[in-house]
Amino acid sequence: MKLRPLVILSLIITTVALVIVMRQVCERSILNSYAGIERRDAERNIQRLDNGFAQIGKELHIKVADWGLWDDTYRYMSDHNAQYIKSNMELTSLAAIKVDFVMLIATNHRPIYSFAVNPVIQKDTSVQAELMARLALALADPKRGKNAEGFCGLIKMTVGPMVTSVHPIFTTAGKGPSRGWIVFGRLVQDDEVADLATRTQLNISRYNAGALDVPVECARLKSEKETSVKPLNADKIAGYMRSDDLYGAPVLLWRIESPREIYHQGQKTIAVITKVIGIAGLVFALVMIILMEKFIISRIAGLNRQVQRINGDPGSIALAPKGTSADAEMISASDEHPAHIINVSAARAAYADYIVAA
Repeated sequence: MKLRPLVILSLIITTVALVIVMRQVCERSILNSYAGIERRDAERNIQRLDNGFAQIGKELHIKVADWGLWDDTYRYMSDHNAQYIKSNMELTSLAAIKVDFVMLIATNHRPIYSFAVNPVIQKDTSVQAELMARLALALADPKRGKNAEGFCGLIKMTVGPMVTSVHPIFTTAGKGPSRGWIVFGRLVQDDEVADLATRTQLNISRYNAGALDVPVECARLKSEKETSVKPLNADKIAGYMRSDDLYGAPVLLWRIESPREIYHQGQKTIAVITKVIGIAGLVFALVMIILMEKFIISRIAGLNRQVQRINGDPGSIALAPKGTSADAEMISASDEHPAHIINVSAARAAYADYIVAA
């Protein structure tokens, strides 16, 4: 292969290889960075869901505290007057504050009164006994049962998961002694999940722990403090979390699906960088070809032409021994080897032409 095509081909191959390597390096580093950003964004969404669900308990606890710190409730726990029940245990008013179940418990841990607001609970007469059994350990625990602020948590019930808030009963001034506890319960149903999704602006799916349709990633979570993030495909990423009951057992499992906008932005960035690298490589190759053509290839080609022109004359060069005149030695050589003599003036002219071209 001639020199010029060989040099051009070598430059093209080198440039293409350089562009490919640079693209791979950029793709790895940039996509890894975007993947980290995407994961942190998914973890923030999980935290938003966790905070949003916790807010349900906080709101319920504020409401139960209003009833627990109330002279009328305090008085009822002593005299069991029917007027208190008639005036306060009313479906519309309790449904308005999103309370599905109310229970009053005496200091001996026996239920005094219960009232079902949600139709699902109204159909199940065992809710009071079941809820009382679930709360027994918590009420017997001094850190919870003796806590003047009460406690709130999730409880797994037959009728469904229930956010439960418990508050000791004192006077409106907060004085005692305590005459028992008041309990508010709110079922975590589809409408509650839909409301939570609206408030958090997240695409939420809820699963009951132990159900057959629980995603594998949810089932792998070992505690409610543990979360998981996993891409579902090129377009969606999912975050997983779980909610435990008062005693640390899993009750609810959650999945949040989000579009992979950050990942797609990373791919767009890679595409732009690839174009820029490709254009830069093309410009580099063209500049190198032009420079090599002007300063190297053209001069070598010129020298090659001069050598071929010299070789085209009859005869050949005879080298002069050290200490003698080149012309004299050539003349001497011409006498001894007339068939291999080159015209000295032609050689000088060729060398002069090369020097000028350079």
